[in-house]
Amino acid sequence: MKRALMIIPALFLWVGSAAGQDVPAGKKWQFPLELTFFNHSVSMPLDGIILSPIHPGFSLGTEYAYKNGRRGRIFQSLVGGYFYNKYNAKGLFLQTSAGYRYTLGFGLFGDLTLGIGYIHAFHPRPVYKLNAGGEYERAKDKGKPGFIALGALAIGYDFRPKVGWPVSVFFRFQPFIQTPYNLDSSIGPQAMVHFGIRVKFW
Repeated sequence: MKRALMIIPALFLWVGSAAGQDVPAGKKWQFPLELTFFNHSVSMPLDGIILSPIHPGFSLGTEYAYKNGRRGRIFQSLVGGYFYNKYNAKGLFLQTSAGYRYTLGFGLFGDLTLGIGYIHAFHPRPVYKLNAGGEYERAKDKGKPGFIALGALAIGYDFRPKVGWPVSVFFRFQPFIQTPYNLDSSIGPQAMVHFGIRVKFW
């Protein structure tokens, strides 16, 4: 985890050196690279922003702007990621969201997104099955597929207006529901709290 966190300052240094390059007129900063580290939680019902205990995960994604105004941006995102919750599950996910982002003149921004996705969850501990001899043996965990519906609120800061760096940092709260969930409940409410960086390459 410490090694992964070193990526963030490295990205800042790289972006700072590249910020002086000229950007052709009319560019919308399409397909920026977004990296987040997040905490995953399960709660019924959701009881707010949960930061403890830590169940780590990361995501990598990009977005495309349908409309990019002076302050507002209407966009579609595509994000994939992984999380490990030692009490609940290990999971891989792929999601897409439609969103709107509004940025103030000095760089502060907020955005709202709604989306859907696919999740493949694995048991957090070894799985056993009963064999023909009446004994339990270790079984291969093939995971369980599911679908998610999600929303997210984010607030962050874009360094480009004041500093000229094509980079943003942000905090995002992302609640979502998963279905099917388990034998007791067909729907499972969950949440992710993201801390991320977005780099605009072109």
